[in-house]
Order: sequence, then C-alpha cells, then structure tokens
Amino acid sequence: PRRIAVTGASGYIGSLLIRRLAGCEGIGGILALDVRDPGPAFGDCVSFVHQDVSQPFPGLFAEHSIDTVVHLAYELRQGRNREANRRVNVDGTVHTLEACRRAGVRRIVYLSSTSVYGVPGVMARGARAGAVSEMVIEYTDTTCTSPGLTRMIRPDTL
Repeated sequence: PRRIAVTGASGYIGSLLIRRLAGCEGIGGILALDVRDPGPAFGDCVSFVHQDVSQPFPGLFAEHSIDTVVHLAYELRQGRNREANRRVNVDGTVHTLEACRRAGVRRIVYLSSTSVYGVPGVMARGARAGAVSEMVIEYTDTTCTSPGLTRMIRPDTL
C-alpha cells in the first residue's frame, strides 16, 4: 500500500485531496503536514504533524515510510512579505525535496500556478514591457522558479 505525505494539508486543495485519498483502496497511510490544524479529523489512516516547511524536517518522511509526496505548501499572497514568501515557497520546497531525498521517496507531485510567469493582466493595464520584466524577475525570486532552487532540483541531485 502507498504511504503519502501532503504538505499544505490544511489548505483548501490539501484538505480535499486528503479526504479523497483517505477513502481510496491501496493507501496504507497519509501523513498530513501544515502549520495550521486541519480542523475536523481526516480519518483513521491520516496522521497530522504540525510542521512549518520553512524549517528543515529531514527525517520525517523516512520515519513514516513515505513513498509519495504531494507538495502543496505555498504562500499565495505575493508582495506582502517577500522574505516570508521566499521562506515558504523556495526554502520550504528545498526542505521538502531534501526530506524526500533522505527517505528515498519515489514520487513527488508539486502543485504550481501560472502565476510563476508573472502578474496576469499587467500589460493590458498599460505597463511598459521593462516594468513587466522587472516584476517577473522580482516575483520569481520568491517562487520555485528561483535560479538557486532550479539548480538544486536537477534530476541527478534527487
């Protein structure tokens, strides 16, 4: 049976996914990770761990014999606090991938968004092209398209 970890488990998508997976055959257990409590119990096959992905958790997936990780932890409110966004979106992904590497996780699902390509509709509002490029560069420094992270997740490093 598959053992799955879900980061961002208390979010909208994470909580729906866990409830769906909990009812599936072939699931041996689900490890739900988030900084927020999940609210109503997910079910008997789900273990909740209060974990901030911006802090390393190198042995957690190995401890729970995880073979599949769904990484949904992400700070959506870009621009409010760039450093906090970077800690969750970039460092959190680095920590998740490191925990996967240490545990020998064979499958990783990463949810992304078209927002990594920049702010939608900016050109339609008359911004000059240079300003859009600057915004996209600034935005990508706080998302997983950051050059340092891109180098780290090359297939030969996992």
